Order: sequence, then C-alpha cells, then structure tokens
Amino acid sequence: TICIRRTAADYPLLHCGTLDDGCGGAIGFGSCTGDIEECTVNRCQCKERATKNDDRFRGWECGTHSDGCDGTLDFGNCSATVGGSCVDHVCIQENPAATRWRLVCAAGTPGRWWIREVEFH
Repeated sequence: TICIRRTAADYPLLHCGTLDDGCGGAIGFGSCTGDIEECTVNRCQCKERATKNDDRFRGWECGTHSDGCDGTLDFGNCSATVGGSCVDHVCIQENPAATRWRLVCAAGTPGRWWIREVEFH
C-alpha cells in the first residue's frame, strides 16, 4: 500500500504542536511566538494580554514592547520638553552639560587622579 504523508502545508490554519501525518509519523508545527500564548488544538491562543499597567513595566517612559500575544504596547516617545532619546525605556536627556566630571591631579602624586567635583542635573 502507498501512503501519502500530509505536511504542514496541508493545514494552513494550524500554528503549533504536532499532528498525525496519516502514515504513522507526525507533522511538527512549532511553538507559539507570544510570551503569553498557549497551544490549544494546534492553534495559538492568547491566555492574557499584558498591559502598560503591569508591574514589569513600572517606570517605563518610552518605547514599545510585545503584549505577549503578537500585539505591541506603545509607551510613547520622549517629549520635546525632555529633549532626549529613549534608552532602555527611559527618556535620557542629551545635554552634555547634564553630567559634568572634573578630574584633578593632586601635587606630588603622579599618575593618581581623584574625582574632585561631580555634578548631576
């Protein structure tokens, strides 16, 4: 007898898990891509979407992040009043005067440097 194996292409609506190929083997569909998705009957189902109010996003001021279910949470851009850029989801001011370091060499100590003045704004 001839057995014609089925492939994942035969099931375009299935996304995850495995299924019998009709010939004693298995078709692998892979895993769900979202953080909060689970595979139910070979389809990815979102268990619960993340929201911007979740504890793990506390302190975020800007940027985007996955909601865990193939969607995107948008935390916005750094406003013109801040005048900076988004680094690790925090607005950073791009003003060189915002951080100033001055190193001085004390007399009689060649090669030794001390931080004498540090100013943060």
